[in-house]
Amino acid sequence: MSDLTEPSYRPPSSLDRGRYTVEKVLGTGGTATVLLARDTRMNVNRAIKVLHPQFANTDSARTRFMNEAQAQAQLKHPNVLMVHDVLDDQQGVYMVMELAEGGALGSKILAEGCFTARETADIGIHVGEALIVAHAAGLVHRDIKPANILADRHGVLKLADFGIARVRNTDHTLTRSGSIMGTWAFMPPEQREDASSVDQRSDIYAFGVTLYALLTGRGTSRLHNQESWQEAYAGVPDGLATVIQRATRLFPDDRYASVGEMVAALRTWRFSPKGSGPGWGEATELMHAPRSPSSAPPSRSAGVPGNTRPDGPAASADEPFVPEVAHPELAIDPATAPTTATASMPWMTLAGIAGGGMVVAAMLGVIIVLLVDRGRSEPVPARPAEPIPAAVRTPTPTPPDPAPEAPPPEP
Repeated sequence: MSDLTEPSYRPPSSLDRGRYTVEKVLGTGGTATVLLARDTRMNVNRAIKVLHPQFANTDSARTRFMNEAQAQAQLKHPNVLMVHDVLDDQQGVYMVMELAEGGALGSKILAEGCFTARETADIGIHVGEALIVAHAAGLVHRDIKPANILADRHGVLKLADFGIARVRNTDHTLTRSGSIMGTWAFMPPEQREDASSVDQRSDIYAFGVTLYALLTGRGTSRLHNQESWQEAYAGVPDGLATVIQRATRLFPDDRYASVGEMVAALRTWRFSPKGSGPGWGEATELMHAPRSPSSAPPSRSAGVPGNTRPDGPAASADEPFVPEVAHPELAIDPATAPTTATASMPWMTLAGIAGGGMVVAAMLGVIIVLLVDRGRSEPVPARPAEPIPAAVRTPTPTPPDPAPEAPPPEP
């Protein structure tokens, strides 16, 4: 989607019999427009994706739209954008979604510059977890790119826009053999030839190009060309470059067999001495020490991924990276958007406090046991006999004087 609204589409003032009050148009694409609306029943803001009227009467477009809503709603994961409802009434066909106020990562690149290597690795880990869930459910996204990765007000990343996702073991007539679907700069070679024959390894390729775009500010359709690696990966840490290079191999069999393997490789680099340090806000605890509240996040400069790319390659003239607005969050005015806060609870701090309490309790228990044992083992000294008061003392009887002897008789 782009941030320009469709001239022929005028959104209604409300939807679903007045429940959702439309506040403004946030973005539009070829087939749908995304609105910012207020849920008057729940008293919260929502993002509503409305299928354009000219497509609402087309069976294939309506079916694809419903498939997107159902597929995304079935993925219960904190890193997948939540779908609350899909409605089909006299006002049209529309999907009610959670609102990710932080915007898309593609927009952040334009506004704040590229991401650092550590931030990029953290983004890959979190979004990779969402892809693992999608692939386990039989879904292939087929359009992974920075514009489809959003952040909520707390910095929690959300994978969005499953509009062209392929569902395993379903009718593939919506995707004709030989048709091309997706974004060219992030599309693997096999998807450029036939979008109906892709599998999870195609998402792995697009995911690798996405991480490269976060680092350099540009997508490229030739990242699998090993002859250009020396120039393309100039300044990228070796460990992280190795992960992206394997993900973007020309042949699917040479890539990671699963997103889980790729996420494990990203974690390995993140835990290494070169990968340790502050990353994607506080959302990236990842068993690292949390950053103190007073420390500032790594600075970004346009076209350079923070401190890791002092002089990365310039964007090519033929393939500049232009993030697309894919959802309502991408068109939110940064001046009015809530400030991004920490993205998760400091579990490590809580664990440390709990562990310290357990140590103190154990020490007190040992002291108590020692004192009890000492009291049992030491002999109790005999209590000295108290003197008996004179008033109650029994006098010792005095023996009687011997009787006087009788005088001898006189002669």
